[in-house]
Amino acid sequence: MFVAVAVLAITLDSTSWHHPTLLAAMVVPSAALCATTAGWLLWVAHRNDQPELGLTAGFFMVVSILSLAHGILLPGALFGPNTASSATAFWTVPIGALAMTPTIGRRHRHTRSLRNWRAWVAVTTAASVLVTVAALIWTSALPVPEAGSGWAVISAILMYSFVAVLSMRHLELAMIAGAPGPLAIGAGFVLVGGSNLVLIGGGDYAPHFWLAHLLDIAGVAAATIVGAIVYRRTRSATQVMGPVLAIDPMSALELGLHPVVHRFVADLESKDQITRDHVIRTAALVVEVGERLDLSTKDLVAAGIGGVLHDIGKLEIPNEILTKPGRLTDEEFATIRTHPLLGEMILSGHPHLACAIPAVRWHHERIDGRGYPDSLVAEKIPLVARIVAACDAFDAMTVTRHYRGAMPVARAHEILRDLSGQQWDADVVAAVLSVTGDWGTTIQPSEIRHLSTVGSLAMCDCLPEGLSA
Repeated sequence: MFVAVAVLAITLDSTSWHHPTLLAAMVVPSAALCATTAGWLLWVAHRNDQPELGLTAGFFMVVSILSLAHGILLPGALFGPNTASSATAFWTVPIGALAMTPTIGRRHRHTRSLRNWRAWVAVTTAASVLVTVAALIWTSALPVPEAGSGWAVISAILMYSFVAVLSMRHLELAMIAGAPGPLAIGAGFVLVGGSNLVLIGGGDYAPHFWLAHLLDIAGVAAATIVGAIVYRRTRSATQVMGPVLAIDPMSALELGLHPVVHRFVADLESKDQITRDHVIRTAALVVEVGERLDLSTKDLVAAGIGGVLHDIGKLEIPNEILTKPGRLTDEEFATIRTHPLLGEMILSGHPHLACAIPAVRWHHERIDGRGYPDSLVAEKIPLVARIVAACDAFDAMTVTRHYRGAMPVARAHEILRDLSGQQWDADVVAAVLSVTGDWGTTIQPSEIRHLSTVGSLAMCDCLPEGLSA
């Protein structure tokens, strides 16, 4: 759509609407608003140590600063003839793209680059400020390719491709979270990237020139107005940050969990704190392993929710069996083995959670067919269930349970390797080992790295009768 509009605008270049004062009046206030909002986002990111939030805010801060300089320097408004206005427009997306570079790729591939995110944001913001100051002092000295030249067209294509990647990332997060905020951010990236249209055709104040500025302003609005609306409704920075900037699949999944999931987990907590903490740690590991295996968005959501709910059937297991400190009798163990089917029964009343049923029913199946409840073999076990099975086992081995003390992480790794291809899927085991390789020697029972708030939003009265703790 953007390409078609761009081609149409460029073919109308013979038309010119020369109104620099009007254009400045459009660009300067919108850029100032975006700079203010981006500054607030940066403060929240710094306070809460949210790297990708800070980098995303850094992108819009760079765009805001250089767009503000571009609007002020427009020839015929406050300044006379100059090339600095075009130069600041040209450098907006490249420097903004530099600000977002550490977020490209899956989260596990750029974790290290996020550790120094504050310094990265400071450097890119300083670069935009330096370009702005240089433009204001030397209004005709900054390099800028001639609009319509080969270099300009190549630059526009490269920069638009980069922001398209960013946009697709946020579209994926929007699908995971089921929230409009990431979608708005994704649209913001695409629209800001569309401002590169000004490089494709010649002629100031031609239709494509105005279109480029309108796209830039629309991109800024998409990223800021959603935040303003949510903040107005909630007066909570946390509520704004969550739906507007879900910055990785883990947080997106947490945002997208239906209230009934929180209710289930809250009931698990009331029944047995150890089981509740186990499912949360397992789900967090499932999401990381799912990312490592490059699951589709749909499967990543199914695996994550399945990880949270895989032991939900234990709500129906008597406490004297579930929390028994010693070895279970054969009869008691048979009762425990019913929890996958009980979990499926519970979820059958909630069609919106149907994606989790494969993981819930089959997370105790084995690759060699010796698992339960259906003795499925190898790939007949759904991938999401194979992932939950290995992650469930790793957490069960490394954290103290009612019936067994915790074993060292290294020993759990050894067991996973020994039974890889027999009890657990070999590829899944390799991913679990990769994710947990630097977790240290022991894991504390209450150690929850992610999804820690699940269960705190239990606000709906939607459990089937008889399942309240």
